[in-house]
Amino acid sequence: SRPDISTLNPFVDRSNPDFTSTGNPGLRPVVSNNLQLNYNMFKKIIFSFGINYMFDNNNILQVSSYNPVTDVTSTIFENIGKDRNLGANFYLNYPITANLNFNANGSLNYLHIQGYVDTTLTKNHGFQGNAFGSLSYKINPGWRLTINDGYNTRYLTLQGNSNSFNFYSFNISKEIIKNKLTFSAGVNNPFTKFRNYV
Repeated sequence: SRPDISTLNPFVDRSNPDFTSTGNPGLRPVVSNNLQLNYNMFKKIIFSFGINYMFDNNNILQVSSYNPVTDVTSTIFENIGKDRNLGANFYLNYPITANLNFNANGSLNYLHIQGYVDTTLTKNHGFQGNAFGSLSYKINPGWRLTINDGYNTRYLTLQGNSNSFNFYSFNISKEIIKNKLTFSAGVNNPFTKFRNYV
């Protein structure tokens, strides 16, 4: 997989004078090896379960370094990652009644990352994953109400991790032209005023 435009962009973002960030035009594509084993069932209930193992030796990672002279932390992307990722995932679609449908999916992975930061071998490892569920009800032909709920665990990086968070939404949709055009409106996290990202 090739690096995306945001990781290649050489522009230096200095909007926060204490933390600068930039892309790296010299990034190389990442070659990943992925082994998967899946089980699928397609009946009244649609169910899928899979396990996978992925490894690569030149993954693109975000690296931060602190300069005590300028008191500035600089972040850049580098091809320094060596990843090992063992995981499992599932998908479920269950029509409870003719009008009420439930579906869910999720994944759980054990990740091991290592790479050199300023000539120092740095490592991080642990579990990360996500889960998502949705309940939708068909009011009458063409109208549908949907409630969604999801959860993401912390996200691991080479030098740390982010915090976990949950999210939810409420949606209503109306099919205008059968199987061709749908109008929908929704609200995300209406009871959550702020979300902290650490």
